[in-house]
Amino acid sequence: MKSIGGVDFVLLSHCHVDHIIGLDALKRDYPDAKIYIGTSDLEGLYNTYINYSFERVISEPFVIECEVLPVYEGTYNLAGNSIKVIPAAGHSPGSSLYYFEDSGLLFAGDSVAFGGIPRYDLPNSSVPGIFESLMRIKNLSLPPSAEIFFGHGEHMKYSDMISTYKIFTEPLDFYVKLQDGTSCR
Repeated sequence: MKSIGGVDFVLLSHCHVDHIIGLDALKRDYPDAKIYIGTSDLEGLYNTYINYSFERVISEPFVIECEVLPVYEGTYNLAGNSIKVIPAAGHSPGSSLYYFEDSGLLFAGDSVAFGGIPRYDLPNSSVPGIFESLMRIKNLSLPPSAEIFFGHGEHMKYSDMISTYKIFTEPLDFYVKLQDGTSCR
């Protein structure tokens, strides 16, 4: 990262361990970098149950030590970038989408999974919240050239995702039955 000039800021899509594990090390290497997260996920940074580190899947249980600032719905100017923060609660209470307006890049974190519906079996996940967020994602007015980047997996054109993913092309009542724990994809 130093070869590209360093890190000015970090936008956390949500508070789960697989998205926050390296923050303290990053902050040590780039002490001037600001770190942001949706306000409803702040608690999860300091709670091993909410951030899911208690399961010891990736690491020992841990909490963040560095300062993390809340973001709210709206548009922010960070390091010369106009970034729209869009709440997308469901996968976690404070999940957020970040749309870089000038470059047409949407960072979705785990609010929508590459290939389908995100996990909803984690602490503080909400199936109704996920479906609300998926409808919000579907109804975004983004240009056809916009790219969406997922928290896991490939990236793709936003318009391709909307036109091909079953969660956006079929009636949602089909997916309501997924609440019983059957496959999401």
